[in-house]
Amino acid sequence: MITTCFRADASVGVGTGHLMECLTLAESFGRTLSSGSLFLVNGFGPATRAIGEKGYPCRIVPAGMSQGEEAAWVTETAGEAGARLIVCSLLGRDDSFYRALRGKGATVVAILDDAGPTPVPADLMVNFSVLQDESLYRRYGGSGTRFLLGPRFMPMGEEFHGYWSRRRPVPEVAGTIFVNQGGSDPFGLTAKILRALELLDLPQEVVVVVGSAVTDAHRRELKAIGKESGNTYSFAWGVTPREMGEIMDRSDLAVTAAGNTLYELAIFGVPSIIVSHHERHLAVAERFAALGAGVNLGIGPTLPGAEIARAVGRLLGSREERQALSDRMKGIGDGLGCQRIAEAVKSLWQGSS
Repeated sequence: MITTCFRADASVGVGTGHLMECLTLAESFGRTLSSGSLFLVNGFGPATRAIGEKGYPCRIVPAGMSQGEEAAWVTETAGEAGARLIVCSLLGRDDSFYRALRGKGATVVAILDDAGPTPVPADLMVNFSVLQDESLYRRYGGSGTRFLLGPRFMPMGEEFHGYWSRRRPVPEVAGTIFVNQGGSDPFGLTAKILRALELLDLPQEVVVVVGSAVTDAHRRELKAIGKESGNTYSFAWGVTPREMGEIMDRSDLAVTAAGNTLYELAIFGVPSIIVSHHERHLAVAERFAALGAGVNLGIGPTLPGAEIARAVGRLLGSREERQALSDRMKGIGDGLGCQRIAEAVKSLWQGSS
């Protein structure tokens, strides 16, 4: 029985993070809410394949609709499926979209990672950005929306809490370096990072996690760099969340973007150098750095490769700095976001019964 409709999109520009959040919640809700799930997505091939691999039914959202038309289509489709819950993880939807969904019979949940206060008029609004400040939402207490704010509500696989609860040993000599730039790497920054690492004579294994939405041209470029390199690169193509966790667990240093992967690395306490895609991610990187939980190098497309190499070399040479970063990263979240969201949904349902 379908009880939850997930509305998310993915693309080379948007990446796959929004979809992965929903897939993670679907798996968790299947256990905690006894929920069957239906996905409503755009026609991006890697997205529909990922949904199919998980065994969930999927409907393609018709192209060219206005926000009002889309909301009406989502409401109708959810109603036909008998859904009790609609979960949206989307960019570029204003308040009118959520108002059009709300009050039509299903509980509406909005998943965001925006920087500022975003009082979206859903029944439940989750904003897991490290930039969120609960005090900014006090004036919205009478809106009828419940707000779940900060990285404690980041949707991730429930096995991540087990990793978080362990103390992470930081070795004197790092053995494995993790490199990733998101599910689609729209600016080709993985190649830039690998070329920067060529400036160093690295005895470490460099594990390069390449997302499923990366273009074929970028994949060919990465393979060529790997063949020509004097460093030891291991490429992991389109890994599952569980496989990603296993790679993070054995990594001693990371060069990462400032998206969802950064929050996951924090669970493991992997000392991280952050190369951002754009201004929105830069704000996240700056906050991590201000908390002592990351090294912020700025926006990747304009970043000199030599700066990446210097930062990697410095951290490899300082166990003390890596230990401090690891300890502070562990304070960002704890991997229990899905359970907290499910409990909030249950609370809403109990209150309305």
